[in-house]
Amino acid sequence: MKTVKKIFGNYLLLSAVCILLGAALIANPDFFTHAISYTIGGLSIAAGAIEIVRFVLLKQSTEEDAPSPTFPLFRGIILVAIGIFLILKPDFIAQVLSFAFGLYMVISGGITLLDSLKVRKSGDGWQTPCLLASLTLIGGILILCDPLMPERIMFRVLGIVLLITGITNMIGCVIGKRAVGNLLAETDTDKKDKKKRDFIDI
Repeated sequence: MKTVKKIFGNYLLLSAVCILLGAALIANPDFFTHAISYTIGGLSIAAGAIEIVRFVLLKQSTEEDAPSPTFPLFRGIILVAIGIFLILKPDFIAQVLSFAFGLYMVISGGITLLDSLKVRKSGDGWQTPCLLASLTLIGGILILCDPLMPERIMFRVLGIVLLITGITNMIGCVIGKRAVGNLLAETDTDKKDKKKRDFIDI
């Protein structure tokens, strides 16, 4: 019985995490990218600080007249600067990736559109490629205008899915827990009745 309660407890906890995460993504779709950017930025600052401390210790351990290598100091300053930038601008990574994807869509859609228009002069079968190329080109332009748009839409959809999944799992877990409890209660009752019958038979 304790094992069953532990399983249902863990399942309820997992469902609650799904609900909270889904609600967070719906309310703030930038949650994941900000968390990733803050994590990378923090690690970069920590690595840079280690390099700077390493340079200071190395400088103290060397002789006064001997030149100390400045590369660790330079690398540390660069890493700290990158980390601070990523923490102050958490959307930078997502913007760069989305911009590159949007630019690719514009170039690919434009080339395909030109090719389909060339095919138009020679015969049929150009309508579908032309339509798909136009949609790709328009999508790429929209992404270039707002690089975070596809990411926000995707994470909001993911948040809705997680929220629905968490609620459904939680309801199923509660129903299953009650069913198992009733089954165990019925089993205990049957055992008691059997013992009474055995005692009467004796």
